[in-house]
Amino acid sequence: MPKEEKNKIINNIKATMAIENQKLNDSDIQLLEDFADDKISMEEAMNLIKNMILRKV
Repeated sequence: MPKEEKNKIINNIKATMAIENQKLNDSDIQLLEDFADDKISMEEAMNLIKNMILRKV
């Protein structure tokens, strides 16, 4: 995915999250970039998110 398009999508996600009073951290942004660049699959992304959530509990 072109860098400009990837940045636009990530900025849209940041804005949507901000409305919900949530912020993306550096690891969240890296995960989005890896997914956008096809470095990880949807399944891998979901597993990483699940693991992040479970570590906080």
